[in-house]
Amino acid sequence: MLTLGQAAKEVGKSKTALTNAINSGRMSATKLESGQYSIDPAELFRVYSPVDRQLDSKGVRHSTQEIDANSPIEANLLRDLVDQIKSERDDLRRRLDEAESSRQRMESELTRLTLLITNQSEPKAPPPTKGVLWQKLFGRKFITPKS
Repeated sequence: MLTLGQAAKEVGKSKTALTNAINSGRMSATKLESGQYSIDPAELFRVYSPVDRQLDSKGVRHSTQEIDANSPIEANLLRDLVDQIKSERDDLRRRLDEAESSRQRMESELTRLTLLITNQSEPKAPPPTKGVLWQKLFGRKFITPKS
């Protein structure tokens, strides 16, 4: 278990930054009776990366993971990564195109269904009334008795 000061040195952060991470719930720690925090190294390194302890003559820290693009192995890894990103981009474009065509199909179907519901056809002629035959035969309208 590490104290707050030891943990801060391990990850190159300030005590305040670690305290804020603990208070916000990003990192868990045990508060001792003395009021100090006890931090599990696994929990600390889950949230923060450890710092490189190698210093040059000027006191500047260097990262242990530098990429040498001239190295054939690393160049191949970078090419593979670029190819993977391009593949994901192409897949996302394809999905976006499919979603757009699906949206257009749904929009046209919605328009079609709306027209069906609102019934845009011409109104039908009213059904013939009683006495039309007599009117045609005799040229005048007769009133038929109601039953």
